[in-house]
Parts: sequence; C-alpha cells; structure tokens
Amino acid sequence: TEIYTLSLHDALPISIDDVSLHAGYRNALLLRPGRYRVAGKLRMDGGGVVLRGLGDATIVATGKSRRTLIEIGGGDPSTEPAVQITGDAPAGAATFTLASTARLHPRDRIVITRPSTAEWITALEMRGLPGNYANQRLDWAPASRDLIWDRSITAIDAEHNQITIDAPITTALEKRYGGGAVARVTSYSPPSNIGIENLVLESEFDSANPLDEEHSWIAIALDHVEDAWVRGVVARHFVASAVRVGHRARRITIENCKNEKPVSEI
Repeated sequence: TEIYTLSLHDALPISIDDVSLHAGYRNALLLRPGRYRVAGKLRMDGGGVVLRGLGDATIVATGKSRRTLIEIGGGDPSTEPAVQITGDAPAGAATFTLASTARLHPRDRIVITRPSTAEWITALEMRGLPGNYANQRLDWAPASRDLIWDRSITAIDAEHNQITIDAPITTALEKRYGGGAVARVTSYSPPSNIGIENLVLESEFDSANPLDEEHSWIAIALDHVEDAWVRGVVARHFVASAVRVGHRARRITIENCKNEKPVSEI
C-alpha cells in the first residue's frame, strides 16, 4: 500500500478542477490503491466530476481540525428583494397570493422563505428550556430555524396577484407567525452531475481518548448542488456523519454507504 501526503490539487498529476465538465461530458478522477492524507479539505464545486477509488483507495483526514473532509457544491443564489405572501397558506400549498406579481414570470426560479420568528418559537415552547446553560445550547433563537424552498413558477394570475409553483411547500405559512415571502432568483448556477464512488474515508483521532472530538466531524457534505450521488463509500472514525445533505441539495442519491466506528462523546 502506498501512502501519499497531499493537498489533492497539488499532489496529483491531474486535479479535480481539471476534470470538470467539458462540452457536456462527465469525467472521472481515479485514485489508485493507497492512503491519501489530507490536512485540510477537498472541494468539488465544478460540475461533471466523478471522484472514484480503484481498489483499496483511502482518503484520511489528518490533524485535529473539526471539519468536513469533502465538500460538494457552490454558493447561495442571488435574489431580488422579497415580496410578502398575503394571507395564510397550508402545508402542501402550491398557489399563493402575493402583495405584487409585477416582476415575476412563468419559469422564474424563486426562493420561498418562512421566517422563524420569536412568536413561532415561543408557541413551540423552544425558549426557556430547563437545565444548566439551556439558553446557550438548546433554546432556539429567532432567525435560526428559517425554512426555505427553491421552486419555479409554473403560472401567474396577475389579476389576483397569485402564483402557482412546480412543487408544494411542506410547512404552513401563518401570518401570526411571520407568514412567508417570495424572492425572484437573478443568478444561481449550482454544479451538477457530481459523484463520489468506491472510497474509504477515515478521520485520524486521539487513540488515547475514546471520546475525542478534536478531529474531522463529517466525511462528505453536499449543498447547493443538483443531480449528485455518493455510492459505495465507507466512512470510519468521524464524529458525526458519513454523508450530510444540506437544504439546498436537489436530487441526491446515497447508495450502499456505511458509517463505521465513530469516535466522539456519547
């Protein structure tokens, strides 16, 4: 077994960026058997890349940093100022009345936001929880639990200031708890067609401390990405997740993956 100490972009003859999508084709970066030691993190933010292990290829998160080993995805969308949704909308709603539809068009991408207001948090009794330091660790703060939905407009009724979207929302919007708002997306190009396959991912840890948390927490995190997958990956010794999927990841497949022997507090 060969051992490599690397920043992946510098140490390999071809980098992840070099195999990003060209002319509509998907390309693969193959790691031959060996242990690839990474002191930082790997980022995959270009579309059309498959990172695939051949045989016993292992990427090791070294050092004491609490971090994610492999991050997949781009950045937030840019939006216009939001327009308020008037009235209540039940969970499962796909049609909404807005204060104005003047700047909206069919096929526009939009972001719908439901704020986590103090009134809503209080109604759920998620403030003032008992126990030492509960206000630091357990209480919800306003704006800390906002919900967002990335959607597209399928129809507009300008006469009634109503829009219909391509997929329903999953939580009610109630005026007494802050309602909701719609913002038109002006720029958003999340990478797509990204895969990780047939790899072992490991985190170093302090073998003398079975509750050690001063090492890598997450093996793979996906967010702001579309049409991506993780297949045949084994994660060992991470504090938390083998694969974590963020709220702006769309159409993600996780298949035949394992999270083994986590090292953390109970």
